[in-house]
Amino acid sequence: LRLLHEEKYSFISRADFWIASANAVVRQTSIDNALDLKETFFWGRKDRDLCQGSGERLPQAKSCNEIEDVFLRNMGLEWKDAVALMGGHTLGRGDRDFSGHHGTWVDTDEDAQIFDKGYY
Repeated sequence: LRLLHEEKYSFISRADFWIASANAVVRQTSIDNALDLKETFFWGRKDRDLCQGSGERLPQAKSCNEIEDVFLRNMGLEWKDAVALMGGHTLGRGDRDFSGHHGTWVDTDEDAQIFDKGYY
């Protein structure tokens, strides 16, 4: 994705590009392309080259208390928003250098390519 942004989409911020790309993945991997987030997308995110300590602010995979502290108390989300954010883990995989978790959050690599309720 980095090369695609540099070669074709450098006129938008990397932050907007990553979110737009994620939205496209959600749409393409949802059943019947039903989850189209185009109408809720907004432009204008700013890029940052560094975000020191950002990994330390992530919730630990221990209990709902960490989810509540990070997403509800610190970020001001509601439970439904925190659940939706966590549901994104149904896609892709983690890297221990960034999240402390290595591999998919669902049973198989194939399952990690389908946006569904598998994470839960």
